[in-house]
Amino acid sequence: MSNNYKIETKCIQSGWQPTKGEPRVLPIYQSTTFKYDTSEQMGRLFDLEDSGYFYTRLQNPTNDAVAQKITELGRGSRNADFLRSGSKLLCGI
Repeated sequence: MSNNYKIETKCIQSGWQPTKGEPRVLPIYQSTTFKYDTSEQMGRLFDLEDSGYFYTRLQNPTNDAVAQKITELGRGSRNADFLRSGSKLLCGI
């Protein structure tokens, strides 16, 4: 998101840029795992050879959008990490 917007607009709009056919508002992904057709696909994700989601505690679309929003609110100087584990929530910039 451009730095020309006020912080109030960034709080609401940043972090999620929907493309054609995606919802305007970021959905909250509650799934713990994601489906793939073969174990080889999962292996490539686990080995960081492919990008994608396979286990929510490591990465999911909702957490990525929140991390992007935090980065943009911090003027984009550094990337934010947003991790969830059990009942604890950690956010570091």
